[in-house]
Amino acid sequence: MSNSVIITSWNEIIPNRDSSNSNFDAISRSQHVSIVYDTNIVVMGGVHSTSSPGVYSNDVWTSNNDGADWIQTVAVAPWVGRTRFTGVVYDNNIIIMGGYASNGPKADVWSSSDGGLNWNEVVTTAPWGVRYSLSSVVYNSKIYIMGGGSYMNDVWSSPDGGLNWNQETASAEWSARRFHSNVVYDDKIYVMGGYNPSTLNDVWSSSNGGINWDLVTSSAGWSARHSFSNAIYKNKMYIMGGRYVSSYYNDVWSSSDGGLNWIEITDDAEWSGRSDHTSLATDNNIYIIGGESEMQTFNDIWWVSTPSLKTSETVRTVVKGVWMSGHLIVIGMILINLLR
Repeated sequence: MSNSVIITSWNEIIPNRDSSNSNFDAISRSQHVSIVYDTNIVVMGGVHSTSSPGVYSNDVWTSNNDGADWIQTVAVAPWVGRTRFTGVVYDNNIIIMGGYASNGPKADVWSSSDGGLNWNEVVTTAPWGVRYSLSSVVYNSKIYIMGGGSYMNDVWSSPDGGLNWNQETASAEWSARRFHSNVVYDDKIYVMGGYNPSTLNDVWSSSNGGINWDLVTSSAGWSARHSFSNAIYKNKMYIMGGRYVSSYYNDVWSSSDGGLNWIEITDDAEWSGRSDHTSLATDNNIYIIGGESEMQTFNDIWWVSTPSLKTSETVRTVVKGVWMSGHLIVIGMILINLLR
């Protein structure tokens, strides 16, 4: 009997549309940024079409009730519309960085201290240079960006909200890549998966601020993919969805040991297979917002409460035979493992 694990069912949120300003779900988007700011969910930018070049957005939307109602905080932010950029919350400010705009890749840094209503340009051209499909985290009171662009594997940090930058390494131990994912877990920075142009499913960690990296696994339990999302929730790492060539996934995996071992929570979530979506975690839920498949850009929002394992039973029979004094001695053993 094989292990059977499932996640609590995902639920789709249908936003209220009681006012002309509450039409967030009317806009399909992918390659955007979503963050949690002061208990609010904030969604910014992205592309509104899978066709090239699409519509590069610089709008900002906010929900203060778990995605049920949305307010368009600003229709046109001062930063140029863009896709495949990155963002974090740092020192009570929303920080966005880099990305790809209609006039090419960007290296700018913008900051908002009021939830995305007003913005200040921190720097026009950061020393890490123009790039898109980069990743970022906040670690030990610094902002970190890594990879992206024309397949890079450098790591940069900023101690002051993106104004000044230090290169922690020009060439990390992990291979140059973009469309990857990274998180902070158990006081380490992690880099996972991506594209370079092979599709990857490796996991790397750094405990000294990105200067040195250790290989956690060269082949994680989940299949090679890029443009997937991640979340840290209830002391576990989660990865969701993503893409391999023309395959778009809607699976969910979790790890409780820093990415070495992974459990497939579900191979077929209620939301459609997709890439370039965002996910985020609040105290009570994990959310997935938007994304795209080969023929569609999504405008849906899904949430799930505490992911849990279904009680299952693994029964394994181990039989070993040895010859002793001219007789075959058979030793049997049954292993039973209950998962909860």
